[in-house]
Amino acid sequence: MKDNAGTVDAIRERVDIVELVREYVPALKKAGRTWKACCPFHGEKTPSFTVNQEKGLFYCFGCQTGGDAFAFVMKLEGLSFNEAAEKLAQRAGVEWKPRAGLSKDETERQEIRRALEFARSFYHKTLLTAPGAARAREYLSKRGLKPETVEKFALGFAPDSSDFFTQAAQRSGYREETLLRAGLTGRNDTGRVWDYFRGRVLFPIQNHRGEMSGFGGRVLGDGEPKYLNSPETPVFSKSRTLFGISHAGPAIRKTGRALVLEGYMDVIACHQFGVNTAVAPLGTALGAEHARIIKRYCESALLLFDPDAAGIRAALKGAQILTEAGLFVKVGSLPEGLDPDEYLLKYGGEKFAAQLDAAQDAIAFHAQILLSGMKTPLSPQDKTRAADALMETVALHPDPIVRGEWTKFVTDRLEVSEATLTQRLSKKRAENAQPVSRFAAKTAAPPAPEPEIPANERDLVRFSLYSPCAAKLAQNLEEREFVSARAFALLRGIMKLVSEGAPEQSVAAALAERMPECAGLVARLATEPAPKSFEPERDMADCARNVRRLYLKRRYAQLTAQMKEFVRQGRDTSALRAEQCAIVESGRNL
Repeated sequence: MKDNAGTVDAIRERVDIVELVREYVPALKKAGRTWKACCPFHGEKTPSFTVNQEKGLFYCFGCQTGGDAFAFVMKLEGLSFNEAAEKLAQRAGVEWKPRAGLSKDETERQEIRRALEFARSFYHKTLLTAPGAARAREYLSKRGLKPETVEKFALGFAPDSSDFFTQAAQRSGYREETLLRAGLTGRNDTGRVWDYFRGRVLFPIQNHRGEMSGFGGRVLGDGEPKYLNSPETPVFSKSRTLFGISHAGPAIRKTGRALVLEGYMDVIACHQFGVNTAVAPLGTALGAEHARIIKRYCESALLLFDPDAAGIRAALKGAQILTEAGLFVKVGSLPEGLDPDEYLLKYGGEKFAAQLDAAQDAIAFHAQILLSGMKTPLSPQDKTRAADALMETVALHPDPIVRGEWTKFVTDRLEVSEATLTQRLSKKRAENAQPVSRFAAKTAAPPAPEPEIPANERDLVRFSLYSPCAAKLAQNLEEREFVSARAFALLRGIMKLVSEGAPEQSVAAALAERMPECAGLVARLATEPAPKSFEPERDMADCARNVRRLYLKRRYAQLTAQMKEFVRQGRDTSALRAEQCAIVESGRNL
């Protein structure tokens, strides 16, 4: 068995970073020698996220995030290095032995997930066997759920008791603090711990990896709130969670489309009837984070909405958010004001599928809603208002072909000049350019400033990443000759990896892993295209000479200033003059 360093190298060699990234970013497309897409880490309309297959690196020129496969999985899934390595090791078919000593955060997350898994099993068993759960079993049966569906989603029941679960969990060895941190219990003013969920049917919530993160609970009877989700915890956030994603993920990737609904029962009913692409936000409005999760799986989304005023507003906003994320969006509704689970029980899966096929493009839906409230024929003022509103939706889509087709659609519907609408579109796009995304602006972190490195030193590192074996041509350079200590450290890091026998194609990724504080810079330099006439040994030698030449120039200027000060003080300057002469001679020999 190799040590961990060898295992990391083996994982890096066996995991194709393009295939890995495409599972999360389906829109990744070939662009010359690299691959490009809109960045999954921040909102943007013009692709600036690049993947270099040969180097095994990714880099976003927008948010300046970069690194190797490990860094990508860690950032996108919020994992520690150990967790990311274990996931990638399974993918690569190698054994991973966790690095000794989990961090405090890792240990806490593990304890919380274990407590949540215990709670899921406990509540599920309670639903199936407890005499007091008869009402919950009857409720689920009346909603049309089959026993196998209840089992698949591990639905549960929390009795209306203050500490029914707490007592059982503590008997099983779970600490009070862990249960509190997991959102399974609460504490009152007197310090007494009580069950967070009471008198509710429970819907276990899993992340996209199938790990427990929380619960949703529906009250039995007329209590409030009707639905209650777990509180925010280290492993659960409503704004970044979609119910059903662990079940729906494979089907979404296979079909290329996600069905976005409103509630737990709707999602579960769809899966029961074979519509396995259904997901839903957790009792909150669809947000930019939800859209980004969906975008990792597919390029199309279908949004079903309630046909009342609130449902229409929510559907329009949701469609705009999904559109801006770069998804091709359709919007539909069901007749008779039925929810999806009601429609499926009444009419079956075949008719439900037909309703989905009848869904409209986002722009057609927006036009229908907007124009239904206007008198026909449209007045010039109405056309102006409609054009402004519709072109706002058109401007959100990052795909220029889609924008062009939607502009033609609006032209036909409003009977106005396409040139006029194109002009409005350009104006809308310019207005939306800063910030990059109206919906992501509040959450996107500002790019961290990259360390300033002089051009010659930057090129020296960049060329060494292109051709690591050529880095030896700069081995005689000393740290004092560099303006940037970081550039010198990166260059030495490359040389060390080469001396250790690292394959040339994996040096950049290995360097990013060894120097995580420089991972973004390494990824950026390694993924920049090489000059067309690039010759490693020639260009590396030229860079090394220029670095030394500039150092000699700086040192000569320093000595000149020092000599002036010595003359003013009446001190001997012969040693300084001798060093200047040596510098001049060294310069002649370069």
